[in-house]
Amino acid sequence: MTDLEKERYISYMTLKDELTDYLGQGAELYLDGRRSDAGRIAAACVFNEDSAYMRDYVRDGSGRLLKINFDSVKNR
Repeated sequence: MTDLEKERYISYMTLKDELTDYLGQGAELYLDGRRSDAGRIAAACVFNEDSAYMRDYVRDGSGRLLKINFDSVKNR
């Protein structure tokens, strides 16, 4: 495994674990407007070279996290 592959794998696992924690707290995850899971979102964010992803945190009136939207931002 190359250094780049190791770095990407660590980034993937770190993000996947973070998102899994949010799911455990009751938040929903969306990727480009569709409900998704931690693994799919982490893979898109880490391995997709054609676009980056912007997070949008959605909270209720009391500040509780309801969902996180990951929307692609195309690189030019």
